[in-house]
Amino acid sequence: MPTLQEFWKPVFNRFDPWWKLDSEIELARFYVERENSPLEKLITTLQFSREPQKALLVGHIGSGKTSSLARLRERLKDQFFVVELNAETGLNTYNVGHAEVLVNLGLGVYFQARERKIQIDQAKFDGLVESLRTLIIEQGEEGAAFFSTEKVLEKIGLMIKYGFKRELSSSLEVGPTVPEIVHRVNDLIADAEKKIGNQILVTIDGLDRLDVDLARKVFAHSTLLTRPACHVVYTIPITLRYDSNFDDARANFRVCDLPNFKVNARNGDPYPSGRELLAQVIHKRLADYVPADNPIFTTAAMELLVAMSGGLLRDLMHLCQSACGEAVRAGAYTVDESHARTAVLALTGEYAANLRQAHWEELQQVHQSKLLTTRVEKLSIGGEVKEVVLCDQLLEGRHIFAYANHDTWFDVHPVLTANLAR
Repeated sequence: MPTLQEFWKPVFNRFDPWWKLDSEIELARFYVERENSPLEKLITTLQFSREPQKALLVGHIGSGKTSSLARLRERLKDQFFVVELNAETGLNTYNVGHAEVLVNLGLGVYFQARERKIQIDQAKFDGLVESLRTLIIEQGEEGAAFFSTEKVLEKIGLMIKYGFKRELSSSLEVGPTVPEIVHRVNDLIADAEKKIGNQILVTIDGLDRLDVDLARKVFAHSTLLTRPACHVVYTIPITLRYDSNFDDARANFRVCDLPNFKVNARNGDPYPSGRELLAQVIHKRLADYVPADNPIFTTAAMELLVAMSGGLLRDLMHLCQSACGEAVRAGAYTVDESHARTAVLALTGEYAANLRQAHWEELQQVHQSKLLTTRVEKLSIGGEVKEVVLCDQLLEGRHIFAYANHDTWFDVHPVLTANLAR
């Protein structure tokens, strides 16, 4: 018989809430697809479209967007030259505009092509560098006209990482510099595709971390990010998806909603097929360590953890890992319902900690109507008083979940619903 530590340590780590499936092996072993897969529909669109498509991947933080993008890249790697970018490592998601995203995209295509021994026409690359030099000059950098190519790339890398000065960003939106960058990026893409013999597909993760004002400006109030001459899939904040300005974005981008796994029907009844998919997620994580005929989660514990996750994958992992920890502390080799309930109470405390009376009132209305509300409150943000939609805060904080199948509705995170009555 293994010791408790020997038994539980590998299992505990399989439920790491921040583990992202990104390798071919991990995706094959652990990925579970949603019903009526929106990802499969997007894959089909990209496979059969002659014209470059621009898509927005939408879902709660923790819903599995990063793993879904990895799945998409894996499925399409033989049909496209796939470029993976992450805004969280290359950009400042607190201060980003169209120019930063487009520069990141163009340089990403160039350097990933070069890593794979694709020789881009030097003149195409030099043209992009000159456009970037113009950006640096407009930023007010002394001597930029005489920078070497290496210095230009170094400076532009720092600039897009921290974000351009806001006064520069405002001028870029109406001036010729950004369209010129788009032109140079497209020249580079065309040359790369000709030499590769395949279309380019770019995925840009991390833009779901933008606040709704920035996201609205970048995706709804402009079409600049539709201009690159290749397929691009961007992630966006879920608050933008249900913002009144989203119709403007939908007119220019394909939308791929990645809703939570459905644990309940709209009327509150359990939704068996959705719950079974989440049970599969748990079973796949355990398969290497526990035989199917000797489960370490009792049926009652499994059902409770699945139901109380609300269908959010990160919270399911969080609950499972927490319940395993409770079993360890109890000296048990099985997670039972009492361990699961303790894990649920801990997660409830985390979600409820910063809620105010106004939030609870909105949660009550959403739970009853299954619709979002539009009530606003004034908050001081960075020394500036702004009107904030309460439901935007609750969506962003994952206190409210979006569900979809043939229609879309909303509900309160299950760990909070028991508190509504109080």
